[in-house]
Amino acid sequence: MSAPKLSDEMLAAVELAREHGGKLKRLPGGFWVGANDADVYDRNVVKHWFGTQTIRACVKRGVLNETAFAQTRYGAFCVGVTVVEGK
Repeated sequence: MSAPKLSDEMLAAVELAREHGGKLKRLPGGFWVGANDADVYDRNVVKHWFGTQTIRACVKRGVLNETAFAQTRYGAFCVGVTVVEGK
């Protein structure tokens, strides 16, 4: 099986996760940052962030794995991902 095709944006998201211990976290507003930047709630302050669509595309291609979830009255949604090693 061939490696999944990733856009430059998806590759950058995976690289940012690797720089942050293999993890990205979702902040309010639906933007994703490295786990070490998760205490900053302003995407204008964080140097690198990614939208939910980019993260979902990486999960769909198997290079990121959903690992943390938050619960609302409407159901659960992903708030943390980790890099799938070997991808």
